[in-house]
Amino acid sequence: MSIFAKPLEFKGQSSEYFGIWLSNLLLTIVTLGIYSAWAKVRRKQYFYNNTYLEDAGFGYHATGLQILKGRLLVLAGFLLLNLLATFLPVLYGFVGLALFFLSPYLINLSLQFNARVTSYRNVRFHFEGSYWEAFLAYIVMPFLSVITLGLLAPVAVRFLLNYVWSRISYGGHSIDTHLSLSDFYKLFGVSVILPVTGLFVLATVLMTLSFTRPESAFSDNYAMASIAPFLLGFYVYIFFIGFVYRIFCMTLLFKGIAIPGAIRFSNTIHPGRLLFILITNFLAIILSIGLLIPWAQIRQHRYITENIATHASTDFAEFVAEAAEKQSAFGEEFADFDGVDLGL
Repeated sequence: MSIFAKPLEFKGQSSEYFGIWLSNLLLTIVTLGIYSAWAKVRRKQYFYNNTYLEDAGFGYHATGLQILKGRLLVLAGFLLLNLLATFLPVLYGFVGLALFFLSPYLINLSLQFNARVTSYRNVRFHFEGSYWEAFLAYIVMPFLSVITLGLLAPVAVRFLLNYVWSRISYGGHSIDTHLSLSDFYKLFGVSVILPVTGLFVLATVLMTLSFTRPESAFSDNYAMASIAPFLLGFYVYIFFIGFVYRIFCMTLLFKGIAIPGAIRFSNTIHPGRLLFILITNFLAIILSIGLLIPWAQIRQHRYITENIATHASTDFAEFVAEAAEKQSAFGEEFADFDGVDLGL
């Protein structure tokens, strides 16, 4: 059967989103951060509702109260741990260990929540995870990445993406993942190893120059003044590399996920163009003292969205109708979902 492509479309506008962003910022400041939960809902609803596939936007159905409850639970957990560490250190160890082993379960709850509050054409997504696979994805694999000095990092990232996305379904149709490990190693080498190695060499050169100055010109204050700008730049660069790596992992993801017998995805995101957008967005935000954040977010989201396409091997309307019927059969049609967003 012939496969036809249908690109995603983003209909949001910077001028329109600026009002939402500014009101969110001001209300968050006035309420000492409490409104940030509702701000997150407004932001996600704007981007979801304006992202179109086949002339229909996506939906985001979480409430600010659900997100606030989740944040309060996480905050209470941190406060409890701090109090126990201060006054009952022995009990702190047991509680900390219990939370450590509980974390995969809590992460699955968060993934389930985020899938459940997302919809397309009134059909909700669903996530069904397993505790031990989450334990491997979020605890064991990252640990192995650390002790192998990053050599297993691509394996860990691929395992994590496989776990999360293969457990998502839409109207009873599960998502299948075929992610190439070699692609993740190539991305890891280009995006992480080479830049970090270059920064390490640069750091060595700068520190050598700093500490080989004539004795009369050298002082502790001089050494710190010469190194401090580099350290600041280093941390900013590492943050930027992590951000870029995350986005490029997403581009690999959309090459390898599909709903068998119905839809597969593709993307035409050009790494050079995306890097240019990210760098110029960052500079625009800095030079505008943050006022161009809405413009930068819209610009980035539009480029990524409009370079992702779906390829349907079946009638799309029939596929969605079948998904809606399966959802109704399971009694999931827009029933209230009493979950909380733990932000994990």
